[in-house]
Amino acid sequence: MKKLSLLAASVAIALTGCGGSDGGSSDSTPAPGGLVITAIDGYLQQAQIWVDEDGNRSNGCELNTGELTDENGQATISKADFAGMDVCIKAVANTTIDKDRGLVASGFTLASLANDHDQIIVNPMTNMVVAKVKSQLAGDPTLDVVAAKKAAEDEVVAAVTQSGSGLKADAAMIFGDYIANSSTSDEAKALKVIGETLVDHKDQSVEKQLAITTAVAEKTQEIINSNAPEEIDDFAPEINVSGDGTVTVTKNSRPVVSNPLTPVTMQLSDAFTSMDASQNFSDAEGDTLTFSMQAIGGNTNGLAIDATTGVITGKPKAAGEFIYQIFAEDAKGSLSYPATLTVTIETPNTAPTLSEPTLATLQTELNARIFTQGEAVNEVITSTGLFQDVDGDKLTYTASNVPSGMTVTLTDNQLMLTGTPTVKGANVVTLSAKDEINHTAATANITINIKEAVIEPTLHPLEGKTWYRLEHGGGTDSISFDYSRIWCDSIRFEDGQVLGNHRDLTNLIQCGDIATESFSNGTYVIEGNTLIATFAGENGTPETAELTVSDADAVSTGAKSLQWKYADTQEIELYTLFSNKVDAEARIQIQSDDIADKRMFPMTLPTAIEGQYATGKASVSLLENTHIGDDGMMDANLILEFDNQDFTCADVSEFYQSMRFTGEDLSPYGVDSIDPSTNGFECYNNVENSITHAAIDFDLPQLTKNEVYSFVGKVKPSQGAFIEAVKFNIKWTGQGNNE
Repeated sequence: MKKLSLLAASVAIALTGCGGSDGGSSDSTPAPGGLVITAIDGYLQQAQIWVDEDGNRSNGCELNTGELTDENGQATISKADFAGMDVCIKAVANTTIDKDRGLVASGFTLASLANDHDQIIVNPMTNMVVAKVKSQLAGDPTLDVVAAKKAAEDEVVAAVTQSGSGLKADAAMIFGDYIANSSTSDEAKALKVIGETLVDHKDQSVEKQLAITTAVAEKTQEIINSNAPEEIDDFAPEINVSGDGTVTVTKNSRPVVSNPLTPVTMQLSDAFTSMDASQNFSDAEGDTLTFSMQAIGGNTNGLAIDATTGVITGKPKAAGEFIYQIFAEDAKGSLSYPATLTVTIETPNTAPTLSEPTLATLQTELNARIFTQGEAVNEVITSTGLFQDVDGDKLTYTASNVPSGMTVTLTDNQLMLTGTPTVKGANVVTLSAKDEINHTAATANITINIKEAVIEPTLHPLEGKTWYRLEHGGGTDSISFDYSRIWCDSIRFEDGQVLGNHRDLTNLIQCGDIATESFSNGTYVIEGNTLIATFAGENGTPETAELTVSDADAVSTGAKSLQWKYADTQEIELYTLFSNKVDAEARIQIQSDDIADKRMFPMTLPTAIEGQYATGKASVSLLENTHIGDDGMMDANLILEFDNQDFTCADVSEFYQSMRFTGEDLSPYGVDSIDPSTNGFECYNNVENSITHAAIDFDLPQLTKNEVYSFVGKVKPSQGAFIEAVKFNIKWTGQGNNE
């Protein structure tokens, strides 16, 4: 028996009334730069289009393109954005409409592998191919995807055709739009039956779906070869899958719509005349039928159907046009295609209307606001009079298609926008106003323009910040010394430029400010984790250094440990880059009479385990000599230690090349820490609480009050990558403290 259905026309009318499909083009010709997706169980309208952006088939399609299919099951997505990605269609329960089978009651997803064409068909057979490829790759991730796809397609084709003895269909029809030929081709009709059956058994494994395909294909070919091939039109096989996976197919016909339902027009104040929908269905096997009813849009408006009798009764609650789909189900669970019932409820009450001038003013106000992706929104705009109701009815407002991350709320007088948008571009939001009598709402479309978020480039840890480092060197930009002092230099890496300070004598006690012109200025590039800086050399020859950093919070909060590798010599020098200027200056603003805490600082030192380094402490002192037999009028001390392990004079000799105390009145070179008997450092192993620490001694002449002096402890070249030179400045105040 041929099926009768007014579904296609009535559904198109219904969707037009509620805004229609806003998903994609209904033209099968690809839009420029577009991929046309066709979604098939029957043609699926209002289905979502998703893609597998990350290429990980194990998690399916994870990105919603935002496009919806039209009444022909088609949507166009951007080729530039989505070419080469697997495509999925998601049929949403009570929203997506199957052009033949009606409103989808239970959601499902179908997939298709990416191809090189401008049109992609997504149907239950392409979905099995995706499932097989996914299964193969899960078992062996090294498999070639192209070969896996070919093997999967061959397996699906074999399941349909039984290698030539089954359904007479080729791969182009199986994986193509067989719906387009289903009015004239029995093989296309058979594929439609197979596809619908697979969707109804979507929870089965792909292996069982292949077995179902083979069994149903065999049964459809029997019908095609019989004396009544027209039975294929309403063939709805009864499927049984046993525990061992055996598939049994029993021939059955779905109930059919024998004659259409008559549209109803009535006044809201009138009673609805009951309607017996059972008279509009028949079943070839004479099964007892049960009935169900769904409303397009979800609002049944007070009507209901008796599942046993098929009688529709109720009291309409609102005026407007309502479209219902009525289904009959036989004893085997086969569901008919829907019969469509249109009920028009009339009333003297007028539905709300839109004020176009107010909408224009509102849009002007919106255009004046700046909305940015990722930035919080909190805007209130006057909207008085946007919607009007001549009957004075209380209106209920809604907003749909709201940009992700935002909330749009409409009242009688205000439009409120809050939240943080996660999308960009021109977002069309539909505002609706509805009274309590009319089903039809007045609508207004407003555009919220959201600027793309300004994503700051990922910076190297050194970039975009001024750093402070202590340096030993023999002078300033204008003065040269024959000995080293300790200076605080500033350095900044930004937009490919290296910027430094003009060094002068004040940098003995404070850090310099960044200057646009400095002897330390240069350029840099980033290669991976390395910053490569280039400076003008003394003779105009460029000098290059490779800079790498690690965190040094144990030395100073926010500090970095910088390895400065000279490209020409490959020597490495270690610096602490201080994030906080005061932490750097504390090491060059020491007063000789400061308490111990102001003369002691964290410092990285080598441990007893070769190749391992840890945070220890360095402390300095300066005082007049009171020890009988000690050389010099004054005494300076540098102590290097750990709290919980030894650091001895032998360690100092192993890792440090020289220890010198310098100042303006100690020319020409300053005073070295030297033990005349060994020519090594004058160093003493002091023991406290069973822990040994190294005390380096400097025997000094009388120093000048209020003069600043430097502790300069240079490391051996082999250790430059691991420990930093000793760098401290201390002012002789005339009073010492070595507590």
